[in-house]
Order: sequence, then structure tokens, then C-alpha cells
Amino acid sequence: MLFLTVSAVLSGAEGWKDIKEFGDNKLDWLRQYRDFKNGIPVDDTIARIIRAIEPAQLNQAFINWVNEVRVDKGQEQIALDGKTLRRSFDGDRQTALHSITAWSRSQGLVLAQLKSTGKKNENASVIDMLNVLNIKGALISADAMNTQKKSSILLLKRKRTMCFVSN
Repeated sequence: MLFLTVSAVLSGAEGWKDIKEFGDNKLDWLRQYRDFKNGIPVDDTIARIIRAIEPAQLNQAFINWVNEVRVDKGQEQIALDGKTLRRSFDGDRQTALHSITAWSRSQGLVLAQLKSTGKKNENASVIDMLNVLNIKGALISADAMNTQKKSSILLLKRKRTMCFVSN
């Protein structure tokens, strides 16, 4: 169901009925990757299954998968950066959505993304990110905001290189 849902959403589906319709229309294509021996379930079943997934566990499973799939090619560069989603606040700017992203330059993909509790708490989220990522042999780059003692000590303990870049 997760493969069906992700494929459908990436193709423009905006709801459970759209996901069901996508599945029915693309069943032959979907069967190249998964069995779907009983066809595509009804939209209510898709919704129930997806709603039962714990977001934190799905995120950790994704990070684990990315860590397994990534191939070390020399010294990979992983860029850590915090972002605030524009206009995501609700009346007061303190409620804006903040996130931390780890991006692999050599692979050209986002390795992980975590929600941060705010711009001021970005450093704690960076440390959480470093604790779950496989950073073996990587050069870690971060902006000046993340040039903190805790991050540096963590990387030194894990014998990794960190390059702080200021904008």
C-alpha cells in the first residue's frame, strides 16, 4: 500500500479516491514491482492502512533504507541545513514550520529530513540527524548556526570531518 500511495501521490493524486483510481489505471505497471494479486483495494482500506503507519517509525525505516543503499564513493559530502517554510505560521511567526535536511551532494538526494521545534532549537535537531545517519567517511558541511561544540564533539568521537560554511 505504501508503494501504491507514494507512486500515486508523486503522480498527482490528492486523495484516497485518486490513489485508488491511479492503482486501477496503472495496475500492470504496479505489478512489475509488487504482486497486487487481489488488485487494488477500495479507497477506505487504503486510508485505514496508511493512517495506521507511525510517522516516526516510517521516517526511521526510510533513513535506515537510505543508509543501506548509499554507496561510499570516496569522501561523500553531506550538507546539513535548516529551513523555515515560508508563510507556514499561524498568525504569529513563532508557529512557522522549521526543518533540518541532510543532502548528499554525490547522490543528489535528500538523505533525511527532521522537523525542528524552532529556529533556535535547530542545533538539537542537527545532533539528532547526525545520530541516525550513516556518515562513515563523509565530509559534513553545515552553516554557521550549527558550528556548535556538541556537534563538533559528536563528529570527533565518530572520527568524521566537519566543515562549517558561513553565508
